[in-house]
Amino acid sequence: MAENPVPYRTIPHAWTFCPITERARGDGQEKEGFMDLRLEKRDPATSQVRFYRLITMPNLFGGWSLVREWGRIGHPGQVKIEPYATEDEAAGAGAKLAASKRRRGYEPR
Repeated sequence: MAENPVPYRTIPHAWTFCPITERARGDGQEKEGFMDLRLEKRDPATSQVRFYRLITMPNLFGGWSLVREWGRIGHPGQVKIEPYATEDEAAGAGAKLAASKRRRGYEPR
């Protein structure tokens, strides 16, 4: 069987698969413009241990996708994939969501 030209990886805490790009192949080279941001909120007083992850990546239709994953740390999270026409639109939507989560107490990890 021929090797798949697009490698896959699982999104942590989720039972779904997403294609990865050159930046995630382990060579340490990050492509400019891609977003892979993990935010966490830990509040012992209210027993909150939550994560929120934002990833931008090209999709199979020539556009871009914003992958959002959220949930309790250590448990499978929910995943939502939103398509965008351009990389700038996806990155802008991701930056807006990241700012909103930071206002609510989430911090980069």
